[in-house]
Amino acid sequence: MATGCAGSSLASTDDAALVPASTTGVELPDLSGPPTSMPIANQPTASPTTTLPTPPPLPLGSDPPAASVPTLVPTTTQPCTETLDDHTGTAETPATNVPTQLAERVDRWLTDPRFNELDVSFSVAFEGYANPIDHHANLALLPASNQKLVTAIGVAELLDLDERFVTKVQRIGPDLHLVASGDPTLTSDSLDELARSVAGSDIEEVRTLFVVAPYTSGSAAPGWQDWQLPTYVGPLSALMVDDNRYRTDADFVANPALENGELFADMLRSYALPVNAVTLWDLLDDTRPGTAEELARVESPTFGELAATMLLSSDNQNADQLANEIGFRFGLGSIADGTARIAEALDEWCLDLSGTSGDGSGLSRDNWRSASEFRRLLAQAQRKPWFTWFKESLPIAGQTGTLAARFNGTDAEGRIHAKTGSIIGGKALSGYGTSVGGRAFTFSLIINGAPDRVVDAQPAMDSLITELAAHRS
Repeated sequence: MATGCAGSSLASTDDAALVPASTTGVELPDLSGPPTSMPIANQPTASPTTTLPTPPPLPLGSDPPAASVPTLVPTTTQPCTETLDDHTGTAETPATNVPTQLAERVDRWLTDPRFNELDVSFSVAFEGYANPIDHHANLALLPASNQKLVTAIGVAELLDLDERFVTKVQRIGPDLHLVASGDPTLTSDSLDELARSVAGSDIEEVRTLFVVAPYTSGSAAPGWQDWQLPTYVGPLSALMVDDNRYRTDADFVANPALENGELFADMLRSYALPVNAVTLWDLLDDTRPGTAEELARVESPTFGELAATMLLSSDNQNADQLANEIGFRFGLGSIADGTARIAEALDEWCLDLSGTSGDGSGLSRDNWRSASEFRRLLAQAQRKPWFTWFKESLPIAGQTGTLAARFNGTDAEGRIHAKTGSIIGGKALSGYGTSVGGRAFTFSLIINGAPDRVVDAQPAMDSLITELAAHRS
């Protein structure tokens, strides 16, 4: 039996071009895509659907299937019993008003001409100050990859951070079953490793290779644009190989799981193991008979490691597959199911959130959230047992991930842990900071508008956040 971790998926930077190897982890300017005259708030396109072929009828077996549709777990919203106080004082040290000088300096940067003609939503709360500093803080905008903060919180709340995606090959009679689980890091090399292990067994011929895939809702998320697939994210499927970006033809985009199954069959044939047919198994009608003998498997990094990579390098594929996995655990395996379940979990945080989620990565034009919501989400996350993992997974200004080339040599370097965001017509930065004076703060800044003006405004964004870090009180 072959075991091992699949290779990492390609790092991507939100809605920007693929990151060259020399700049992996650096969020690049958003210079590709549709014409700059494209409206910011696009109507979502319909998600393509995948029709699953029905396998030939087989007799029922006494053993339970190796994969099954998850049991739907009813969820109920509990009454809110706690409130968020994210700019707290204590009985010994009451909160004070925001210093006038700090408020004036922040206002000066918010009126920077580079923000002209842009929609700007901003909110920051300093520890020990009675009120946040807000600027259109409740204006819902496209958050770009700040959406991955919501996904990471959902992963921490709803999944086991130590669990892994597993892809395995089982033999049931004369057939092979390639049981996929949504691993976004599966590569052609790891798939070939599975094929080599299977071909080395005592099998002489495969009647049918069944691809058992739990996600059955189509290969695109709500709000994705046609031109985004597969340029910025591969089409979604439970069986994913090389980020599903190695082919761009319509057949593959419409049904990547089946096409990846064909790729696996070709690999088996290259090792002199004949495969007569390949088909998808409809997981909603799983009556696979007999005893399943596992022949080989490959495992992904843990969910916690995948989510950390998602935050550090803005990996779209990890984000959307993790959202799919949440959807599979609490629905029928779709991003819509996943984002709905995350929203339910966040309802229990008593933050009165009104933002919407179209996907896990931030590519969707159905994502809308304000700076106030992100700031309050980040503040509430500090109360959770997984907070250390969450904060340490974020890029550090001037040092790591998508912030490695920003804030260098400023007061913000090393003092800001934050998630970047870049989509055509939008940029965002939300996270945690500690000022020069030692005061912790939580912030969010989102800008939307004409793509060229958004790109030009990033230095002004960085200057504003540096001003927060430079506070000495």
